[in-house]
Amino acid sequence: MTTDWRQDTVLDLELIETRRVLGKDFYFSLINKFDQDTPKNLTLLNDLYQKKDWLQLAEEAHRIKGIAANLGASKLADLCYLIQIANNEALRSQIPQYLNQLPNLITQSITQLRAVTATF
Repeated sequence: MTTDWRQDTVLDLELIETRRVLGKDFYFSLINKFDQDTPKNLTLLNDLYQKKDWLQLAEEAHRIKGIAANLGASKLADLCYLIQIANNEALRSQIPQYLNQLPNLITQSITQLRAVTATF
């Protein structure tokens, strides 16, 4: 039995509803661009963590957070926010855990974004 993804959504469905005015094709192109950029974004975040470049890591997490929030991927935006604020020395030990969660959450977000956009 398959569960309806809307029950376990990682999206802000109300915000996405406001994006209908953009049109299905344009919104799909934004999702596809984000999906294409994901490997590069993940590599960059991990590299910045390895280099202990906390400022650049925070800035990159902030950039991805903004994209995710604008697409309606609210859980992903929340996780990027946690990475962004973890440049505080007291929180840095949490960064590997957050980085490990990113790939699956991005995949889940993109899958759900495509599903919801198909109903536009």
